[in-house]
Amino acid sequence: MSQISIKPLYNKQQYLVTTITIKDQVIKKDGTSPLYLCIKLGSTKKFTSLKMFWPAEFFDKAAQTLLPRSKKDQEFMDQNIILNTIKSQCNDIIRDFRLSQQHLDIDGFLHIFNNFNSREDFIFYANTKNQYLYEKGINTLRSKQRHGTCLNVLTTFMKFERLIMADLNLDFVRRFDAFLRKRKYKHNTITGMHKVVRSYVNHALEDGYRLQNPYKSFSLKFVPGDRPSLTIYELGVLRSLIDHPQFGAAENESLRKFLFSCYTGLRISDSNMITSGHIVDGVLNMSMVKGLRYGKEVRIKIPAYALSLIEGRKGQIFTDLADSTVNKSLKVIAAVAGLNKKLTFHVSRDTFATTFLSLGGDLASLKDLMGHSDIKTTQIYLKMSNDRKDGLMDRFDNL
Repeated sequence: MSQISIKPLYNKQQYLVTTITIKDQVIKKDGTSPLYLCIKLGSTKKFTSLKMFWPAEFFDKAAQTLLPRSKKDQEFMDQNIILNTIKSQCNDIIRDFRLSQQHLDIDGFLHIFNNFNSREDFIFYANTKNQYLYEKGINTLRSKQRHGTCLNVLTTFMKFERLIMADLNLDFVRRFDAFLRKRKYKHNTITGMHKVVRSYVNHALEDGYRLQNPYKSFSLKFVPGDRPSLTIYELGVLRSLIDHPQFGAAENESLRKFLFSCYTGLRISDSNMITSGHIVDGVLNMSMVKGLRYGKEVRIKIPAYALSLIEGRKGQIFTDLADSTVNKSLKVIAAVAGLNKKLTFHVSRDTFATTFLSLGGDLASLKDLMGHSDIKTTQIYLKMSNDRKDGLMDRFDNL
């Protein structure tokens, strides 16, 4: 029998207890009855089948062991080894949670127990956790997909072999980093992948798994990249193309959506979620998708031009287009506009930030408008704004 004192979340101290039982009221044709694992917490019980069978009269309920059916019964020894392994697994699960002072309920125990043979496989754990976080509404669909893509790359690096948690060390992280750089991923993409892996290392530690965190000794830092933003002139060119007859429905809607974000700074995920209910008296109030778990909200007074883009729209403001469709449409739009820049939706957010600063806005206000958690992230736009000013000043050399 294994038991653990649960954290004081209840009025009375309760214990999670596991026992091996036999349902002697169920008898197969060969005279055997099914063995079950009983998990009890307070007055709540759940049973899970062990897919093992034994005659009830040869089962010691007190010792939770099988008895020999004859003097030469070798099978009872083999089956008892399996039962002892199950008991050991139960003890390991409960001990891990006790040592980490984590709350363990019956459903949580069963999830770990049913996947015990794979519990030391980090990639299996991470994929399972990724699905769990999405189903519980903790992560968005886009986060789930992005994390899944990263874990697929990690699987490729492992050549589809298991990644044992004990093998997650600094040397492993460095080899994974070298693999990504050899594949010629960009620095910030690599940093993002490492952060995804690190997040599941932290989840595993929180869930009571025994492993080290190799990222304590591995620096992760995004670097400012070559991120284009639009000038006022280029913004004007795009404004002139609204409802252009050369564009189809996808291009026209993508351009409208893009320009709206040039004036509000919204991410594409947030613009997908806007409804007319979020806008009252020309002011947008909404929780940002990226910071949803933290309850991060933004309040943006929408400029007149941006309001004109969505005038008369009710319910969901923008047509639900896939992100890839929007970015493909923006390539077509850039070509028609004659822009010598790689136009993606994120350019709208960069354009908003640099324009805001160029018009005299301050970093603290920009941080709030863009929903950043750290002002260091916002400072990237200060550098971009300065570069833009330098480029404009260079025009004086042509006078």
